[in-house]
Amino acid sequence: MSERAAAARVSRRTVLKALGAMPVAAAGASLGTGRAGASGSGPTTPITNAIVVMFENHTFDNLFGAFPGANGVQKEAAPDPVWEDLDHSRCGYLEAFAGGHLNGYNPAGTVSYRQSDIPIFWDYATSFGLSDNFYTAAATSSTPNHLYMIAAQCGGIMETAPGFGQYGSPANSLMPSLTPQGTAYLQYPCVTIISVPQELTNAGVSWSYYCEDPLWLAPGFITGLATSPNIVPNVDQVLTDLSGGTLPSVSWVCPPAPQSAHPTYALAPAQNFLVSLVNAAMQSEYWPGLAIFVTFDDWGGFYDHVVPPVVDAYGLGARVPLLVISPYTPPGYLSTVQAEFSSLAKFVEVNWSLPDLGQRDALSTTSDLMDFFDFDQAPTAPVLRTPLASSTVLSVPQLDQQAEGAAVYPFTGGPTTAFTFYVSYSGTAPPTSAMVVIDSVRHPMTTTGDAGLYTYTTTLPPGTHHFKFSFTSGGVTQILPYNDVLYTLPVLPFTVTNQTKFPSALHGTTQVFALEYSSPESRPPTLAAVQIDGKTYHLTESPTSPGLYQYSTDALVLGTHYYRFRVSDGTATGVYEIGRTPFIASFVLTLGAVTPKSGPPSTPFVFTVTYTHSTGLTPTQALVYVDGTAHPMTLQSGSPHTGAVYTTSLALPAGSHSYFFVFNDGQSANAFPVGPNSLTGPTVT
Repeated sequence: MSERAAAARVSRRTVLKALGAMPVAAAGASLGTGRAGASGSGPTTPITNAIVVMFENHTFDNLFGAFPGANGVQKEAAPDPVWEDLDHSRCGYLEAFAGGHLNGYNPAGTVSYRQSDIPIFWDYATSFGLSDNFYTAAATSSTPNHLYMIAAQCGGIMETAPGFGQYGSPANSLMPSLTPQGTAYLQYPCVTIISVPQELTNAGVSWSYYCEDPLWLAPGFITGLATSPNIVPNVDQVLTDLSGGTLPSVSWVCPPAPQSAHPTYALAPAQNFLVSLVNAAMQSEYWPGLAIFVTFDDWGGFYDHVVPPVVDAYGLGARVPLLVISPYTPPGYLSTVQAEFSSLAKFVEVNWSLPDLGQRDALSTTSDLMDFFDFDQAPTAPVLRTPLASSTVLSVPQLDQQAEGAAVYPFTGGPTTAFTFYVSYSGTAPPTSAMVVIDSVRHPMTTTGDAGLYTYTTTLPPGTHHFKFSFTSGGVTQILPYNDVLYTLPVLPFTVTNQTKFPSALHGTTQVFALEYSSPESRPPTLAAVQIDGKTYHLTESPTSPGLYQYSTDALVLGTHYYRFRVSDGTATGVYEIGRTPFIASFVLTLGAVTPKSGPPSTPFVFTVTYTHSTGLTPTQALVYVDGTAHPMTLQSGSPHTGAVYTTSLALPAGSHSYFFVFNDGQSANAFPVGPNSLTGPTVT
């Protein structure tokens, strides 16, 4: 423990000793907890209100690798924003982590921002506190880490799946999860676990969760919290509550996506969001007793050089920054105490005398973050910051604007590859000039008519190319990236095409990873390999299909796997980030159907699905959901080893219907189709 951390803990003990055996309510009153919005048990320190701000997807090295005195490594300069949303799933992390070698990161994520890119974040770190030993709780993406923030566990949920909801979602909205023993399975995304918000409610302490995005809405994944009136879907309300004297004792704030720092959004809007929040806090009645914790919910596909400590099967994951802003935080304090998202829960428990949850918060190795506070120092006076001048007229397209959600697609290729460059323009008037600048040569882009999306398609010679976007309107020119760090596009002297096909997601099925290789110079590959979850396997050329290189395996464990190809012709090496496999499951459902497709209400409609289990287990649950209502199914024929046919016959009212199947083998659920999709039919007339 650092000398400053030890001093802070002594200071806290001094406060507690001074309070002595004073009843909690009386102690709270003496510390000024009678503010509007606060009720119930009072705090044990001068901190009367806590705000946790959870931004998105950046590691410590990615943002603070060059921070003075910190344990950081600065990599190549990062463009702002990056040109794609890098894979940051659990399997993507295993690929990047590479068993602790840390050499499997996507090159596009092995980058760092400079102080000039993040002046607001840097300023708060210098003026208040920063941790360089703070980790994501789960080695994966957003949702599980948001759960750890309020519950010190994730309820097994181990992935963030776009399109999957939470409480109230269809029963086939299954999410990849992990047992404490490390076995992957699928479960419905609403778990019954105890949480800090529930404990606050039980203790009569006020709280709010300000969030607009369901993927980051941790209470929405917890039974008993999902419909709480303390969930505030308008994030700007926290500013109103600060100025109006109605801020609850504990607040969690998830900035809206464009202000969240989530790639591919720029960093300035996120910093300006924080300025508006901190300025409002400093101008409010709450500043004398306030602690603001600012962090980033997952690694985002970005590099960090520190191997995280192993706590359990779920993590820890990569380091992320933690800023602490409080009048009791010594200016420039750099914490080296090991902490993680569960520490945010533990701080609330300690500060408001709540029992621990019996999860990560109960571990002695989980910091309570009290080292950030010196309650003997003179409180820091408010210093208001000025928002950054910024523009979002140009932006990297999001996934809902075009399938790739990137500034160029594909991300690498060969001399015959057609590359399409994408940019979104949101100006009020059409641009007088719309250009992509490739290797200093300007090329006009054309609008697709789709929400300001502009494109340009071309082939490029082998080599490393650099590009940016330049749009002019009303005599003003906008450049993307905003920090003048050009985007980089590698073009190889050969072409690789992914030919991988997964015949079935059933565990034990042989999966064939394959690529097609062609070289204009007729050079054979000197390297053809597939990397799966950080391990390398060599591909061999098919004896019957020249140029087709393959690797076969039936040993993929349960869960989703990340894979990439590495190919070289001896003159250059290409890394092809392909993505994820389907979820390898203990059983699969196939051939779901209803017969007949239509008929009068008197028609017996027969729903049929085939259940195949890798070890022959019979299902503990076999259901078809028709219009959201579950109906049991029974075995008609066959066996789980080779395919068991389950059916049920139903009479249905007039109208159009939809259906899906959900089975469980006692260890995992699975569905056909997996949500949010469903099958249509029958039509009853």
